[in-house]
Amino acid sequence: KIIFYGDDTWVKLFPNSIFHRSYGLQSFFVTDFKEIDLNVTHGLYNELDRMNEWDFLIVHYLGLDHIGHAFGAFNSFIKDKLIEMDEVIEKIVSKMNKNDLLLITGDHGMIDQGGHGGSSDAEIYVPAIFISHKLKENILKKT
Repeated sequence: KIIFYGDDTWVKLFPNSIFHRSYGLQSFFVTDFKEIDLNVTHGLYNELDRMNEWDFLIVHYLGLDHIGHAFGAFNSFIKDKLIEMDEVIEKIVSKMNKNDLLLITGDHGMIDQGGHGGSSDAEIYVPAIFISHKLKENILKKT
């Protein structure tokens, strides 16, 4: 069973039949980088309390992308949003069982001015972070 919360593009791209539960949020209000993420977090935290009901959970946060578009990559809002996302990740990890895997990645990068959609390294390369109780420390290398 797949659960989804976040950017409504997912719900439009994939038939509802693949999601056991889904909550798509309008992704085009680029000045909203708080409320939309709070809604995703609310759904996520509810799902963490019933992890036995699903196999795969997708959450797609929009706040960092919206801040980048509205203010650029080096705005002071970025730090606060990253702290918020760190807290979300800590909550997820605290609920993980020994066989769970958390994958953190982005759907695209961003240039310093906040845009994306081109073919520059900054726009097409994104990190992939894997967190699991089964992974050993220091096995990942920076490439």
